[in-house]
Amino acid sequence: MKIKQSILLAVFGTLSASHANALTLWDAYFLALKNDPSYKAAQADYRAGMEEGRIANAPLLPQLSLSFFQGDAKADRTQNTLLGPRTDVTDYSIKNNQIQLRQAIVNMAAWSRAKQGDLIQDQSKIKAIGSRNELATRVVSSYFTALTTLEQVELAKAQEKAATERFKEIESSVKSGESSRTDLARARAQKDLRVAERLEIQDNLDLVLRQLEDITGKTIESLSLLPSTVKTPPISTEYTYSGLETFTLRNNPKILSAAIDIQISEQEVKKRRAGHYPTLDLVASKSDSDSESINTIGQKTKQEQIALQMQIPLFSGFGTSAEVTKAKAQSDRTEAVWQGTIYDVLNKFRTQFSRTQNSLAKIEAYERAVESAREALKAAELAKKFDLQIRSDVLTAQAELNNAEKEYSRIRYESYSSLIELHSLAGKLENSDLKKLSDFISREGRSVKFDRASIPKYEFLNPKQLPPLDENILIPSSNPEKSSDAPILEQSESSLVKNTVDNVTVYGIDANTNQKSTVDLSPPSVVPPPQMRLGPRR
Repeated sequence: MKIKQSILLAVFGTLSASHANALTLWDAYFLALKNDPSYKAAQADYRAGMEEGRIANAPLLPQLSLSFFQGDAKADRTQNTLLGPRTDVTDYSIKNNQIQLRQAIVNMAAWSRAKQGDLIQDQSKIKAIGSRNELATRVVSSYFTALTTLEQVELAKAQEKAATERFKEIESSVKSGESSRTDLARARAQKDLRVAERLEIQDNLDLVLRQLEDITGKTIESLSLLPSTVKTPPISTEYTYSGLETFTLRNNPKILSAAIDIQISEQEVKKRRAGHYPTLDLVASKSDSDSESINTIGQKTKQEQIALQMQIPLFSGFGTSAEVTKAKAQSDRTEAVWQGTIYDVLNKFRTQFSRTQNSLAKIEAYERAVESAREALKAAELAKKFDLQIRSDVLTAQAELNNAEKEYSRIRYESYSSLIELHSLAGKLENSDLKKLSDFISREGRSVKFDRASIPKYEFLNPKQLPPLDENILIPSSNPEKSSDAPILEQSESSLVKNTVDNVTVYGIDANTNQKSTVDLSPPSVVPPPQMRLGPRR
């Protein structure tokens, strides 16, 4: 079977004593901060949100504008005289330059909008923290998934080798009459199953490594596995359930962001309600005009003004009241979303807390299960030598050992992922936690090297220069080619028949008895659909 270049090219049995080329957890996190597309988008959202405060406060600051108006005009002026109407044509130049300063004094909508801007800024900071935690969680999850799969590959190879040797042993014992053909069939089934499992895990390994490479933007050549004897994580787990739950409610980024949404929606209600209130502005202007109108031709005017401008809304067609009602409904929605966010976060918190608290006990239990399964296998093999047990008992013991080893490998990495997820949910995940965990794995683990195809750069893709669309792909051909490998069946020619009963038109299919040897592929005639009438039938 040929393996594509994107799949693993070498066997994962080559070990290296040095960790110089191994991608550590800290390296993966550092690369993800620079290369992960989702985190880049979150950083862009953060920068945009930090400008929202300046945008929202702008209407409350002085507004200074300068205008220039200069051009030529032509006027036809008609006057009634004793001799009749007289028309004069006048050409003149117009100039009107003005500078104006406007300062809002009373504007409830602008004040509410400014408070919204400050809240959005705070929310952007909280979302940035949440996106960092989410990235750290994804990196840890993807990294440990890759390590788990790597370890599963090694276990699958060892189990396949053991199953193959046991099959050969039973095959030879069948010839000598020491084993039955049933034992041989079970051994062959177990060997084939181990081969299939190994192939499936290797395919899955390429997938999980590609996912980690998509996050980090780096081709992975080596990773470090945890030793089987390590159980205690380097991150502190000294906390109580009630204390950590309270800390989570106060510091979880999603809960805090949802709470700020409530405050933003409340300001939105005030902003919409401000449509009923008057506004007061201070306006100061200075203008310099020349021949501003036909009545001031040849006159130069310099004018300075300072005034208070008040606008009082009287009637807006009930639009303002509707906007207030809509804003209140949206405010109620944000409160419901906030409650739902709390429930969702607490459910995840309880799940990860339970996994974290029971992780050490689970690891020890699975470790004892592996040891017991090995002892059971040894006992079964020893008993078989003295004809105290049958071959099927040995195969069963081998299968139990295989399952125990897989679960023991999985639970060790799952406990670390649960611990990081718990710290992320509580809002207390620090970079130092990832650094400690990364150094711990690099120091205590062993490196596995492998060859992989490099990550394609896709430099030919440019979102601003898309290739032209092929219209043949979007528009089906009106005359499709008469090419098909399927045999042509004899079909009867059918037509639509219209039956009218009680003003109800029904279309049915009338099949003729004449048979045709070929199928007519010409476009059928379009039959217009029946006309539908509204209202009850009469």
